[in-house]
Amino acid sequence: MEEAIVLYPSPPIGHLISMVELGKLLLTQKPSLSIHILITTVPYDSGSTAPYIANVAATIPSIKFHHLPTVTLPSTKTTHHEELAFEVLRLSNPHVREELLSISKNYTIHGLVVDFFCCAALSVAKELNIPGYHFFTSGAEQRLNRIFLVEEMKLALPMNESDDGFVCSAEVEERVLGLMESEEGKLIRERAIAMKIAAQAALNEGGSSRVALSQLVESWKHK
Repeated sequence: MEEAIVLYPSPPIGHLISMVELGKLLLTQKPSLSIHILITTVPYDSGSTAPYIANVAATIPSIKFHHLPTVTLPSTKTTHHEELAFEVLRLSNPHVREELLSISKNYTIHGLVVDFFCCAALSVAKELNIPGYHFFTSGAEQRLNRIFLVEEMKLALPMNESDDGFVCSAEVEERVLGLMESEEGKLIRERAIAMKIAAQAALNEGGSSRVALSQLVESWKHK
């Protein structure tokens, strides 16, 4: 039977793109693999993925997409996207199970790779005796940018709250620019750049991430 890896990202397109890139990396290590990606939907606008999925499916035949049935959420008052996503993905476990069983009829599944929001599916993998893996789906550069902005705003915003709680945008801009030009801002930028370079080096040929991925793929040959 052909060998396969199943990837399970949460619905937003950023998570999907990261998983597809992981699939591409796996194919560079083992071109004979078949990559299967499970797709769910959530009851809010998480961005259209259809054009992207169609493009990947048309250009990389080894990557296949499986759209899971839509689940019905119980009555809830929450509007938090993260909470809704967790609940949808938890309720999707029966569909994940059926899809894994269906794929396993024609492929030997070496693992189910899930992102943070899809961690509930690891219990399904365990039940079916499929190795489960957790993948942090966030580009290193995106993550560093978020860290950088958070660190900036933590320092800037407390200094911009007036007595009535109103924050003036001009003040915020002034404080942020001041931080960017300060010695502390310089150190934050230097640290972010160093982390970005290290992340890029890890993904280069012979880098730690590449080596670890190669070792993982090699381990599947002995199962």
